[in-house]
Amino acid sequence: MKIDEMAASLDSYFNVNDWKETVWNIIGDSAGNGFPADVDVSFRDGNVGRFLVNGTYADEILIAAFLTEEVIDAAAVHKDALLVCKHPMDWDEFDSGFKHLSEKGYQLLKERNISVYIAHKCMDNHPMHSPSRHYAKALGETSLVPLYHLGHNFGFGIDSDIEHANFDSLAGHVASSLGLNDVQRMKMKESTGRLVVVTGGGDHPEWLHESMRVMGEDITYSTGIARYRSTEYSKVHNAAFVALARELNINLIGAGHYPTEIGGVSSLAPSLSSMFNMPVTVIYEKNKLGNMIKNWGGEFYD
Repeated sequence: MKIDEMAASLDSYFNVNDWKETVWNIIGDSAGNGFPADVDVSFRDGNVGRFLVNGTYADEILIAAFLTEEVIDAAAVHKDALLVCKHPMDWDEFDSGFKHLSEKGYQLLKERNISVYIAHKCMDNHPMHSPSRHYAKALGETSLVPLYHLGHNFGFGIDSDIEHANFDSLAGHVASSLGLNDVQRMKMKESTGRLVVVTGGGDHPEWLHESMRVMGEDITYSTGIARYRSTEYSKVHNAAFVALARELNINLIGAGHYPTEIGGVSSLAPSLSSMFNMPVTVIYEKNKLGNMIKNWGGEFYD
């Protein structure tokens, strides 16, 4: 099938005209060498949709959370494929944050005729594939209250009593539900209150305020990035988020960017298989998850 036709179908499926953004232009420019010159012009305009077009046709679909070296190595086993990613970059949970794919990685995509389609904010807001919705599902929670900021569905409140009577029990449940040994934990009180789930980079002060407005003052806020200070931006932005949570007496749980989002990303597989009637493969970042199983988590208070 022609790449252009597949991209047009995905644009419609994700309602991309409603979810254009500029965040990747900003992040991309600040993370080193920037995106390659042959990135599709439509992506530069709206940070969604066709990212790289390598070849004219694809006869299979690959799905991944991040555009990483590990993903590209796995994708290179395939040929003439369309890779659907949530993010156009890698995310280092421990050190450098977002980083570009290497030139070798971009060349490998070209050699194997693997095109790339990016679905970031549009996936966050999709009624079937929202990673936050699937994060809640992984925790066994299905009674959800959507949370919005400026029209963006950034996460969900759990509209039911949490079975875990204290914070430590809940944190352990989050870790085990995502296959981790531990999570980041800022324990302000024993009680959990009502749970809010926000995948990925949920460290936004305005999202904390909105979560409390909708769900009440007694909440536990569980996201991917609870504490991260390895970039100049995060030293200010994340520090302000954590300080606000401490001021408002809100428990924080950080379960990692990748672990909280891969559930929603992988949920695309049956839908895209049906849409395009071709093989679909989800690429899991086993090395990234393995490193997190060994090293992720711990208490923090600043």
